[in-house]
Amino acid sequence: MKNMKSDIAILSQKVDNLTEEVDTRLGSLNESMRDDFSVVERGLNGLNSRANMICDKIDDLPVYTCGGTGGWRRAVYLDMTDPNTNCPSGWQLTGYSKRTCG
Repeated sequence: MKNMKSDIAILSQKVDNLTEEVDTRLGSLNESMRDDFSVVERGLNGLNSRANMICDKIDDLPVYTCGGTGGWRRAVYLDMTDPNTNCPSGWQLTGYSKRTCG
């Protein structure tokens, strides 16, 4: 039991260190992209990331990335309820139950 408590304490410290590193890196990223948008809220859940952004067109825009391994990601707002909205270059429109790009 004593070893388990020690292992949990070590793991907890590693999680705290990782959280601090993620916050530092996201802070640097936010600093470099301040003119484009601001991240106003973020949370991490395993490999999934969630952020709410403010940009010049939308006050509070939720953005999700799943299964990421790091690196740069680009967020774009597409109103897919508008039939005139097209997918970005290199992406295809899928028209199952909802219009999406993939």
